Order: sequence, then structure tokens, then C-alpha cells
Amino acid sequence: MRAPPGTTPGHGPRHSLWLLPPDETATVLRARIHSLAHRYDGPLFEPHITLLGSIPGELPSLTARLDAIVSALEPMAITLTELAHEPVWSRALMVRARRGPTLMAAGERIRNELGWAQSKPFDPHLSLFYAITDPLLGARIMATLSWSPISFVAARLSLVDTTGPVHHWTERCGWQLTDRTAATRPPSTESSSPDRCGKIAADPIRPFAPEYP
Repeated sequence: MRAPPGTTPGHGPRHSLWLLPPDETATVLRARIHSLAHRYDGPLFEPHITLLGSIPGELPSLTARLDAIVSALEPMAITLTELAHEPVWSRALMVRARRGPTLMAAGERIRNELGWAQSKPFDPHLSLFYAITDPLLGARIMATLSWSPISFVAARLSLVDTTGPVHHWTERCGWQLTDRTAATRPPSTESSSPDRCGKIAADPIRPFAPEYP
């Protein structure tokens, strides 16, 4: 997600694969994102950890490839450790995620199997503020904030169309990760299995730039 909002390098749609926190944690993080967006005139977006961003390709072929990759992933233990900032609009203010083995293995597997092994190394984080007009604003905001680590288990992935400005971002597909060591059961052969994109994508597509209450 290096391109400025409202532009898309190259041609065709760009998608990002997000790891989403559970509802209770998401509510807490949304409150932080909303407060910062309101105070510093930033956009609203769903809390997420980007496993891979700016993925080119049309949706049917991309989701088919991701179905195969995601089927081997399990829920991930996440700890958001400390505030950080970079002079990049989408990383202006963020919380770093601990580099746990499951999270790092998932990020590297997705990059390798989609042919992005030579891209920038996976640096897991959750953004709190997008500085659309002034990427250096994040450093000034960070100096006013405190942070206590937050831990949770993330078990949902979402493929989001991140073409264009933030308020146009839209979820196109989702997967629920399953702990495959928790129980032994025969694998499903149905195309509508709940951990496959096809079933979830059949639901109404939802925007990922909500008007939070």
C-alpha cells in the first residue's frame, strides 16, 4: 500500500489480504482509529494486519489461488506490542505485532506461493492512523499517546479491494481459519465449505471504510 490514496499503479484492481481481529478486540481498536481520525482529519478503516498488499490480478483466479493457500493456515496468536511510525501515509501511526512463528510463517508462505518472495520483508503491524496529507503527522501524534499490549487470536482473513481512495475499499472475499489440531474429522469435499471463499463471497459485499458510531 505505497501508492497515495486515489491512485493505482499499473492497470486493473489491486487487492490486499488482511488478518482481522475478533469482534471484541476490533471494537476496542475501532474506537482508537475513530478517535484519531476525528481529531486529526484522517479516514476510517477496519483494524487489520496486512499479510500482503497491492496484489494484482482478477478476482476469480486470485481467490482460487488463495483458497489453496489459506486451507493450510490456522488461527494466529497476535500481540500488538508498541506504537511506531514511518513517513508513509498508510504506516504513519501503527502498532507493531510480535513476530510469532505462526504469523511470520503465514506471511512468508503467502508471499512465496503468490510469487512475491522478493518483495519487502513481511513487517507485521496494525495501523491506527492514515496520514493522507502529511505522513510526518504520525510522529507528532505518537508523542501524545500511550499504549498497553493487546493479545488476541485472529481467525479470519479478508481479501479487500484497495483500488482507489480509502472510502472505496471493499471486502470481496473472506475465510474463517480452523484449528486443525483441535479435532480430527474427515475433510469436506463440498465447494461451499465455510473455510472457502466461495461461500462467504456469496454474502453481500461490505465496505471497509465504515461510518463508526
